[in-house]
Amino acid sequence: MCTLFILLEIFFIIMLVFHVISMMTAVSLAKETFADPEYKTHSTSTYPTGALYALWREYWTVSFFYLLWPLGLWGNDNDYNYNKKDDLPPVLFIHGWTETRRNWRWIIKHLSLFITNRHFYTINLKPIDATLETYAPQIKAKIEEILDNSKQDKVVLVGHSMGGVLARDYVRTNGAEDVETIITLGSPHKGTTLGFLALGTAVKQMLPNCEYLNELAKDENIKQVDVHCIASVHDNLVVPFHNAWLDHSTNYMVTHYGHVSMMKAPHTFSILREILQQEKAVTADENTVEQV
Repeated sequence: MCTLFILLEIFFIIMLVFHVISMMTAVSLAKETFADPEYKTHSTSTYPTGALYALWREYWTVSFFYLLWPLGLWGNDNDYNYNKKDDLPPVLFIHGWTETRRNWRWIIKHLSLFITNRHFYTINLKPIDATLETYAPQIKAKIEEILDNSKQDKVVLVGHSMGGVLARDYVRTNGAEDVETIITLGSPHKGTTLGFLALGTAVKQMLPNCEYLNELAKDENIKQVDVHCIASVHDNLVVPFHNAWLDHSTNYMVTHYGHVSMMKAPHTFSILREILQQEKAVTADENTVEQV
């Protein structure tokens, strides 16, 4: 028991040090971004004070997710789709680097209370760290499986971080015929300058101006798809934060939440809910959400 407490203590200390360093680095690099009048909005004016709120939320969210990480290695989507209609294209949630399907549990649980005419699906990408090309066939196979079991001929792809980049790659590789909408949360579409801090194989493919992202931007034909990109101004891993936006998408901004904790932000949920309900898109909120 004593050993367990020591291990937990070490774990929380490592988590705290990592998040303090990443947030401080993000704040430092953000100064140049916010010097540009284009990004001096009411939302960015909360920087860097809002970063303290984001740091606290990010620290506890990530610690919780990774403590329960093993629980995400198994399970299925039956609970999400019990007694649900199949009237609209199903949704596939694609997790980010080193995450599991469990990271989507909060969002899916709450979306299920309001959306009862779509089926929700998740996927575990394996192995934990590989090239992005390794994950592409797994996503393709999952989409084929979903459509085989559905009355629909299209899917909606929702991706967090790396998952959003993989959603774009799917359309580039396989075409847009079977994709209705793509929604990304904190995805480094134009790379992240903090990628050099990670040792992961996939992360190295998400550095600014890296070969993979350049080829993706050059070859993709995503304009046939309805694309929505959500970025957090206090993202501690995607820096600058607006690299999570695409030029041809509908872009949204949330504040006071970090890279992973933005998945639990009420306004992220609000955006997802209204898009998936096929209602009018979320408009700007004077405190937390901005459509640009």
